[in-house]
Amino acid sequence: MAKRNYLYFIFLLLTVLVFSTMRTAQAEMKTSGADFLVEVGIDHYNKGEVEQAIHEFSKALMLNPDHPVALEYLDRFGIRGGIYHGSATQNSQMADLARYVQKYRNQLDYLEYQNMEMEQRMNGLKTDNDTLVKQRQANDLVMERMQNKLDYFEAKLNRERSRRADMIAQVQDMYKGGGSLLRKQHDLEEERHRRLVELDFKRKRLLDRSLQQEKELFKIATTNNVLREENFKLKNDRDIMLNKVEDYLYVQRNELDKLRDEALSKEMELAKAK
Repeated sequence: MAKRNYLYFIFLLLTVLVFSTMRTAQAEMKTSGADFLVEVGIDHYNKGEVEQAIHEFSKALMLNPDHPVALEYLDRFGIRGGIYHGSATQNSQMADLARYVQKYRNQLDYLEYQNMEMEQRMNGLKTDNDTLVKQRQANDLVMERMQNKLDYFEAKLNRERSRRADMIAQVQDMYKGGGSLLRKQHDLEEERHRRLVELDFKRKRLLDRSLQQEKELFKIATTNNVLREENFKLKNDRDIMLNKVEDYLYVQRNELDKLRDEALSKEMELAKAK
């Protein structure tokens, strides 16, 4: 009986030792595997392959959820726990991947919405610009007409002055006491001068309005250039984001196909073993 108990104790001790050894070896394998995946992820990160780096760091967390280096790099991408959680299945990995892809698509939709708002603002400014251009053209036409009238009155005044000089000479030669005619001519000259001053004032006022409108047009043109540059930058950001998402999806599909092939191969090996 004592011998039997002794053998039972020895068997139990050996079982505990074997189990502890296996757990230690498994932990070491997980740690070394996680370190290897982190090194691969750092290599991808240094090469600028962000999507592949996220994938490798996430796989490292599946082996060692507390790996500090993997957590540090994933924090830079705003993905603290990685895109895979624990021993996730292929379906759950696909769901995580779809969720992050949807997140990127939402960001792209937001950028597209901002782009649409910028285009609407540019269209509104373009309409205002066209309106101001038309007003300026109308003012230029009015100024041209006023200038033509001014030239007409100046020419007419010169003719009147010439005619008056001739009349004064004739009156001085033919009549005495022709003061009334001179006063009439003087009054006419003053009236012509008053009209010329009034027309010149109106012309200057229109010129000032035209200069102000030119300043407004220049300001609008500057705003249009700024909005055009912002729109171009948004389009570039959107194209870069789309390219990254497409590259990321392509890499993930390849990885999932590889995992699916490995799982199928293992299932076939298990089936053969049975």
